Amino acid sequence: MIKKTACTRACDSRFGAKAPQKALRVVLVSFLALALLPASSCAQLESFISLDWLYELFFIERKVEEPPKEIEFSKAVELPADMLVRSSTGSELLGIRQDAQTLCLYNIQTKELEEIYESSSDFFIKTIVSNARWVVWVEMDAEIDNAGTLARKWQIVALDLAERTNSVIDEGEFSGDYEGYGFFPLAPVSLSISDKNTFVYCKNFANGERIGSQLVYCELKSGIKRVLQESADIREDYLSDCTIYNDTVVWSRFYQTNLDDMRIWTDFRMTTHKYSDVFVYDCISEKVEQLTRDDFFFAPEIYGNYLVMVYVPLTKPGQVTTNTEIVFVDLKDKSRSIIVDENSECYEGLESASRGLNRYDPSINASCVFWRDPVTRGQYLYDYHSKVFIELPEEAGLNLAYSSMIAELFDEAIIVYQGNENSLGNLRQYYLAFL
Repeated sequence: MIKKTACTRACDSRFGAKAPQKALRVVLVSFLALALLPASSCAQLESFISLDWLYELFFIERKVEEPPKEIEFSKAVELPADMLVRSSTGSELLGIRQDAQTLCLYNIQTKELEEIYESSSDFFIKTIVSNARWVVWVEMDAEIDNAGTLARKWQIVALDLAERTNSVIDEGEFSGDYEGYGFFPLAPVSLSISDKNTFVYCKNFANGERIGSQLVYCELKSGIKRVLQESADIREDYLSDCTIYNDTVVWSRFYQTNLDDMRIWTDFRMTTHKYSDVFVYDCISEKVEQLTRDDFFFAPEIYGNYLVMVYVPLTKPGQVTTNTEIVFVDLKDKSRSIIVDENSECYEGLESASRGLNRYDPSINASCVFWRDPVTRGQYLYDYHSKVFIELPEEAGLNLAYSSMIAELFDEAIIVYQGNENSLGNLRQYYLAFL
C-alpha cells in the first residue's frame, strides 16, 4: 500500500472526481545531463519508448476510509496486455495497440475492448487527450523527426465518441533539413482538452527557410479555430506547453536563443533558450496576462485556480547538470511557492551531488502534484493542501519482489507500474489506482 512520510499523518489523500483533461503520457526518461529540452515537458523523449514492450495492466479501486490514513489497493482487474493506456474518459480507458496505429477503448466495468480507429500505414499515433465526449490525437509519419529532404507530415484527428465520427483538425508538412532546428519537434507534442469540448494545441509550421510556431484554440463541435499567439522563428520565440481548464488557457513562451553552433551555453542556463515565461488567456474576456517575466518557467499544468510549473534557476559556478524546481501558483492572488527542489524531504539521505537534478513534467489534480525525476523515479506525490509528501515505497502493496513507481497522475487516480525481469525480457506490470 502507499504510505505517507512522518509528517503526512493529517493528509487527506482523496483526489477529485472530475474527468481527466490531459493525455496519459507514460514515459520512461533518461537523465538529461547536458540540456533541458523545452518542448512540452520533454515530450519529444517519448520517442525512446519501445512499443515492443509487453504490458500487463490492472485496474484497481481504492478502499475508502474515514478519515483516510493510507491508500490501499483492491479489486485488481486485468486489462488487455497489448494495449498501452494513454488517456481516460472517466469510465473508459483509451490506448493504442503495439503497432501504434490502432486506437482502442476499454470499458472498465464491462471489460469490453473496442477498436475505434486505425490510422493509415503511413502514420502512427502519438499523443492522445480526451474528455467524456471527445478523443483527440496526433498522427505523424515515421520520418517526422529525421533530417533530410523527404517530406514529413503530421495531422491532428478528433473523434466524437457519441457519434463515432472523426475529422482532421489540422495538418502540416515539412520538406528540407532546416539546419539549426534539431532541438525542436516538428509534429505537435503539446495538446490539451477541456470538459467544455474545447481544445488547444501548439504546432510548428514551415515558414520559408525558418520554422514558426502557433498556439491554436479550437471548438471541437463546430471545428472553429483561432490562433491565439504566433511566432516567426522558434529559435528566437517558441510557443509550447499549452494547457486548458474550463475557460483558462496557459502556455509557455521560450525566447532569445541560448545556442551557439547548436551547443548550449551552460554559463547562463542549460536550456535552448535564455528565457521562458508563462502566459494566461481568458477565453471569455479574450485577455492575455503575463504571469512571469524575464525568467525561466515552463511546462505549466492547471487545475481550477491552481497551477504548477517548472522553474530553471541560473547556472551556478561549477554546475554541470540541469537543476530544476517545481513551483506552485495560486491564480487568485498570483502567489508562488517552491514545493519541490533539491532540499525537499523526498531527497533526504541522498548525497548533495544527486540532489541537483532535472525535475520535470509536473501534473496536478484536486489534491496532489506529481512530477518526474531520474532519482526518485516517480515514487512521491505532494499534497498541496496539507503541504506534505506522500511516498510510494518499493513494496507498495503490489508485489514485494519488484520496485513500484508512479507513472502518471489522473484527476481521480494514479498509474503505478512495477519493473520485472522474466524470460521474455522486461515486463512492466501497470496498475490504475483510484485514490
